[in-house]
Amino acid sequence: MTENPRTEPMDLDKELEAMREKAAEVRAPLPHGVETWEAVKAIEARATAGWHLADMFIGLDVVATASKRAPRAWQPGRELSDGEIADLVERHPDLASLGDDWVRRLAGVGVAPFQMVNLVRRVQGRRGLPELKAGDVVEATLSGGTPRTVRLKLDRTPWPIGPDATTVSDGQSVTAVVTASIRVVEDDGTTTVRWADVES
Repeated sequence: MTENPRTEPMDLDKELEAMREKAAEVRAPLPHGVETWEAVKAIEARATAGWHLADMFIGLDVVATASKRAPRAWQPGRELSDGEIADLVERHPDLASLGDDWVRRLAGVGVAPFQMVNLVRRVQGRRGLPELKAGDVVEATLSGGTPRTVRLKLDRTPWPIGPDATTVSDGQSVTAVVTASIRVVEDDGTTTVRWADVES
């Protein structure tokens, strides 16, 4: 291992690529059918490459640990260019509401496009929730098990039990339903927002 400390900044991505090349040298097959001295020379070359590889890894480990960084190939997220963001929004229109900055930030921490879309839809599904109340008649799909639609007259305000489920009560029993499926079918005219109008 070299005794001289590294003084210039380390480019972790380039360092990783150099380590891969050095690892390939270490794993290079030994020549067959050659003189003994040639075989010994090849073994020595592999041993030297292995020593350098270990030295390179120690350097990368020290820098990455101290700076809490890692080569881009090891990171869960990636940096998106403006063109990549535009292409992503074109393929997933729901992401337009996030804006380029948030798409870039979420990608940077490893959030996949489909997860971004689900996040947007979930937030949109929580906007402008109706103030359901006792006396409203609603229809909704049961949460869990075989999908089945139920209709009941509420005896109280429903309450959420998870990110996608809500409990409704008709005074005789409480039922877990899919939040996005709730639809008001009868009310006294004061329920101004119907859940079926909100995209899930």
